[in-house]
Amino acid sequence: MLIRVSGASSGIAEYLVHGQKQGREMPRDALDERVILDGDLELTDAIIQGMGKEGERYLHITISFKEDSVDPDVLRNIASDFKQFAMVAYEVDEYNFYAEAHLPKIKSYADKRTGVSIERKPHVHIVIPQQNLLSQQNLNPFGKVDQQVKFLEAFQEHANAKYGLASPKENRRLEFAGQGDMISRYKGDLFEGSVKALKRQILADVLDRKIGDYDAFKTLLSEHGLIRTRNADAENEYQNVKPVGQAKGVNLKDYVFSREFIAKSEVEKQQFFWSKAAGNTMIRKFHATLGLKWLRG
Repeated sequence: MLIRVSGASSGIAEYLVHGQKQGREMPRDALDERVILDGDLELTDAIIQGMGKEGERYLHITISFKEDSVDPDVLRNIASDFKQFAMVAYEVDEYNFYAEAHLPKIKSYADKRTGVSIERKPHVHIVIPQQNLLSQQNLNPFGKVDQQVKFLEAFQEHANAKYGLASPKENRRLEFAGQGDMISRYKGDLFEGSVKALKRQILADVLDRKIGDYDAFKTLLSEHGLIRTRNADAENEYQNVKPVGQAKGVNLKDYVFSREFIAKSEVEKQQFFWSKAAGNTMIRKFHATLGLKWLRG
């Protein structure tokens, strides 16, 4: 079981009910069996729509599983446990909490834009409006999520042990529902033009080989052709790769080929892809950082 926390301002009810998103046309009722675990979605959506604040209005917690099937009663218990854990500082009349599980009817599909096969497994969506229902003030049970990783991770591992579920700490080379989908779709959109395939291959090699040193990166590039350094030692330095048999080289000016990005840790690289794929309003997350296997686009 893997937990991720994000947030947004609108659209969650539409997504949960209808399920359509970029790269996938199938509606929710064709994709999944929806199982309500806690709360009333119409009430939750009404609270979100009625909030006068700008920006983020709700927390969206996604709980993903490696298992192909999970008993609905177990999912209901996990949602209840998480509610008790997350809302321990609040009285029941101070907050709204909604949870539903999606049990896949369709186990996989091909992303329309990238052609990548996306595997689908059971997952739970939890929505918490960021408003104290009594005081009308902001409500955020986690504070700054990046500072609460250890507490959220502790709950995750407790639940994995309690219910006999696969832990990402013990399955670091396995993908959990959601992460491969998001990263592969983002990688598919990252590059444009005739050199897209080469750039995607280079990026995949960087991620798969866990390249974290710029000299090692240049060595990797030499496998793809003749390399030249442009603007050496300057802030805008970049590499040019000329594949064998090609008349022109390819400029690698994209941020993911910069010294700054290459030097990032594996965790930081994954965080970058999550923030880009989920959108800038959904940066608050924590468990896209467990070193799971990268999915090639």
